[in-house]
Amino acid sequence: METLRYVLLANGLLTVVSVAFYLLLRRETFFQTNRLMLWLGILSVLILPALQFPDWRPDRVRFAMQHTAQVIAPKVLPQAPPHPPVTITFPNGRAYPVAPIRRLARFGWSWQLALIGIYLTGLILLAGRFVLQLLSIWRLVRRSDREQFDAFTLVTNSAVSAPFSFLRWVVLNPARHTGDELDQILRHERVHVRQRHSLDMIMAESVCAVFWLNPAAYLFRRLVHQTLEFCADQAVLAEGVDARTYQYNLVKVSIASGSLPITNSFSASQLRDRIRMMNRQRSRWFHMLKYPVVMTLSLTMVTAFARHKAEQLVAPVARAVEVSSAGTSTENEPTLAPYIPSDTGHTDVRTKMLAQSVETAIANPAEKTVLTDSAQVSQSRLVVYRGNVLYWIITPKTSLDDLGGLQHELNKHNHKLQLRQIKYDPSLSYIDQIDVTIARINGGSASSCDTATDGRMPITTIAGYVLIGPFDKSRGISSINDVAQSFPMALRRTSTNDEEAIIESTSYPELETMIYHARWKIPAPDGVSTRYDRAYFDNKSTKISGILVKANKSLVVDDESKAAAIFINNQPADVNAVDLLTADRLYAVVKRTKYDPVNKRVVTVALLLYVVNK
Repeated sequence: METLRYVLLANGLLTVVSVAFYLLLRRETFFQTNRLMLWLGILSVLILPALQFPDWRPDRVRFAMQHTAQVIAPKVLPQAPPHPPVTITFPNGRAYPVAPIRRLARFGWSWQLALIGIYLTGLILLAGRFVLQLLSIWRLVRRSDREQFDAFTLVTNSAVSAPFSFLRWVVLNPARHTGDELDQILRHERVHVRQRHSLDMIMAESVCAVFWLNPAAYLFRRLVHQTLEFCADQAVLAEGVDARTYQYNLVKVSIASGSLPITNSFSASQLRDRIRMMNRQRSRWFHMLKYPVVMTLSLTMVTAFARHKAEQLVAPVARAVEVSSAGTSTENEPTLAPYIPSDTGHTDVRTKMLAQSVETAIANPAEKTVLTDSAQVSQSRLVVYRGNVLYWIITPKTSLDDLGGLQHELNKHNHKLQLRQIKYDPSLSYIDQIDVTIARINGGSASSCDTATDGRMPITTIAGYVLIGPFDKSRGISSINDVAQSFPMALRRTSTNDEEAIIESTSYPELETMIYHARWKIPAPDGVSTRYDRAYFDNKSTKISGILVKANKSLVVDDESKAAAIFINNQPADVNAVDLLTADRLYAVVKRTKYDPVNKRVVTVALLLYVVNK
């Protein structure tokens, strides 16, 4: 997955760099700066996709991109079939799992392998062509007369039709040019040698070889060739050479042809652009502002799609909790779905299947093997053993030390805790967002839970289980509300105490209780909830919340949100009731939105206002 991300991001960044340079910079006369920008551009293409960046994306964008990747990746990347469980039963009746022997899979063609084969074939052909060009130049130099000068080596050969330079060699046929032409040719090629333009040419050819499937690579090579010729022409004219004579000789010599793509040729193509640029007025100083624009476009593109760092709070637990971006649940793994309240009349099928599998494994004495060793002794308040099942939770008040203890318990049973993201509220009182996965240490399917849509409210306690012993192939994860009846009372009590402690620590615990219970009392299937606290409404613009504050501090519902359901302290209300409220009574607003596929836009489905009774 990471390799695919790197390849796509590198190609996308190369396209952005090439197109942005072509549109914004190629006509500027800051030729040396343009050359530097091309080098920085190719370095960014190779390096930036491999780095991690802070995630600046809005929650909706990040949530949509993550779930899109989870849907597309399994269809694009080949999935290895899971090994069936193998056990050995000893005479005493004890059964032990056996790790299957990994054998080499039989070779089979797939469209992914075909695409890789096509790419490698093109890469090898272009790399071979590049090597043949180098050998051709070396062979030509060996068979020619050479004369050493301070800045370059003059190579003369009667078989050369067009003058060119490569590294420190300037190759030409003196018999084809007049004295004035030779002087200007040598001045031009000397600039190429002195400024080491051959390195740029080699870089451009390498980019075309590596990214040969990307049309932007050939545009990049053209821009490199063009910029180098502009640099050389500018340097020659700066030495006092008459511009008209130089351009006339340029046209005359350009009639010849036959130079290699990796060489700097006096008579290369793009002649019209070169003459136009020589007659162009120098760019004004404020045109330099285009360069930050190109760099900003590149960085924006990279940081939007690159791997993102977890929040700073994850760093202290890195030694105890593995931070990973891998792991998604599969169809064969009975992973619990997000919470659906029982009073809505709906029951999640996957929740039923998983809960029944847990109860069956506990209750069936024929398959039950009770472990009595120290592996079932837990010092973590987040873990409880019952029979062959390890139950665990992550409450909104879970600390980093608690996560380390949970990881230790899971490690004892060949499982690991993976955190892709964790966020605490500004006061570090509770977790308001977490993306967690449980997977086997030696690979295989995984179960995950992501609370990316919860806004700045405390998360609902995440609960899960791992079947150990002969049942260690099964695991699950979801909200504790989904499996409350089958979960140990000790963990349910821990969850309740932590959640009540968060509510009691606020200035208005009764309002926080309302906000907390609104999650399931006022359901919003497939919606996104965003919370706006009192301080937010001191801003000049509050339209994004759905509530506007008038000059007299009274409240009014924004026109785009008037069709939404309105609740005040969890009681149904209307827009007229909102008009009677003032900003000084407002405690928080929770806006619930969802995507409308018909109109192709995000619409507000509910506004939940919480006010202080004075």
